[in-house]
Amino acid sequence: MKSLLKKIFLLSSVFIIPINAQETASATATGSFSVLGYTTVTRLADLMFGDLVLGDNTTVQPTSPKAAQFLFNGSPNTRVQISITYPRDLTCGSNTLRFHSTSAVFNTISNPTTATPFLEATGGEATTGNDGNLYIWVGGRVMAKKKQPVGSYNGLMKIIVVQP
Repeated sequence: MKSLLKKIFLLSSVFIIPINAQETASATATGSFSVLGYTTVTRLADLMFGDLVLGDNTTVQPTSPKAAQFLFNGSPNTRVQISITYPRDLTCGSNTLRFHSTSAVFNTISNPTTATPFLEATGGEATTGNDGNLYIWVGGRVMAKKKQPVGSYNGLMKIIVVQP
């Protein structure tokens, strides 16, 4: 009997041992990011048409000292995309004066006379200088109707520079 109990115990021990079957899978992923440099766009000068006589028009070329001037500073020698948005009208209270964009130019140094024109008055691509600077000058044209209400007319021009 002892031998029978011994055999049952041994047989049952064999079946009591737990068997754990597992499948394991794993994967890894990496994260990446770019550290972007600090960028600024600074208005250096407003577009100044000066005084306008009723019935006259005036044009300010981007190479004129009266042109609007902006300075972008970003990463050196980097291609950037410039977008210029012009006002449709200049306003004085409820009165409006039509604004017409003419052209815009850019340079890596503060000299509009040697600047390169954008293909479009609304901007385009340019490359910053060794110091990360890019100067942008913008001109425009206005015409006062003969019965234009007198006053000081203003409008906003927006410059957006995208640096990848």
